Amino acid sequence: MEKFVNELIKKKKSLFIDHHDEMIASYDRELKTISGYNGRQLLELLQNCDDEESRDVFIKLDMSTKTISISNNGKPFSKAGYDSLFTSDYSSKVSKKYIGNKGLGFRSIINWSNAIEIHSNGISLKYTEENRKTVYHQLFDKDKHEQIISARNYKEDIIPMPFLSMPVISNAIQNGYVTTIIIHYKDSFLDDILHQVNSITPETFLFLRNIEEVTFEGFDNKLNITCLRETINAETLDFAPIEKIVFEDDVWFIFEEEKKLPIELSHSNKDEEEYYQIKIAIEKDLKQTSPFLYSFFPQILNSSSLIYYTPHLTWIQQGIK
Repeated sequence: MEKFVNELIKKKKSLFIDHHDEMIASYDRELKTISGYNGRQLLELLQNCDDEESRDVFIKLDMSTKTISISNNGKPFSKAGYDSLFTSDYSSKVSKKYIGNKGLGFRSIINWSNAIEIHSNGISLKYTEENRKTVYHQLFDKDKHEQIISARNYKEDIIPMPFLSMPVISNAIQNGYVTTIIIHYKDSFLDDILHQVNSITPETFLFLRNIEEVTFEGFDNKLNITCLRETINAETLDFAPIEKIVFEDDVWFIFEEEKKLPIELSHSNKDEEEYYQIKIAIEKDLKQTSPFLYSFFPQILNSSSLIYYTPHLTWIQQGIK
């Protein structure tokens, strides 16, 4: 896999040199993606762990090194996954079976980061601002840089190269996990990180498919979360719960309806049918352990304001009286 990643770096450098407009376009797309996902970074990483079919996740904060890491035991980074890192607005999640399945949220952690490390397949990819600047100035001399920024009306100190395009490769330290993402966070984002971690509750598990345990380390008074998932009513044709999720003190039943997306609402150019899902989670005996409504991202698809729910996980908290 290391040889494959090195070849990706070589190809990307060649592309940027020969077609620096492609580099600039990729840089602009990355900036748009970052702003679009800001505020839900940890949820995006948690969703990625679930997509890779991990049953357990480990989230660790180390304030002495100013890092937060998230580790999982799902599938390791694939070649398609690495390939997607090198191109902004491009995802290894190519299926459009469900609307909203973009898989681009990983880039949202750039907002928090002085550096990002990806440990998987025995190799580490580390992205830093220092290395991005070093590679950029290796590829373009001062005259070429001035030509590039002048054409786009950028400020003199702007480096118009995507952050996730030029990693430094070394041996991975995986500590018993298949994949670990390490974020070297900026001081100004620590409160945001703590807020997002504290917002992860048992209800966060309700619309995930695989994760059964999240372990926390380095956080004050943050308890680990564990659940058991059980498929039920698999053979029935009636409207009935399809899954039971059991926490220590609570039991939830998950109802799901899946239907084909009407062709007039489809925005896909792929040769496959699209579907939407509606999921409802109801506590046993209609308990109400939380005063909030939890749902998928609402996403307006057309001017008539029809709202469908996408398969990307988040929560919307609204007081229910």
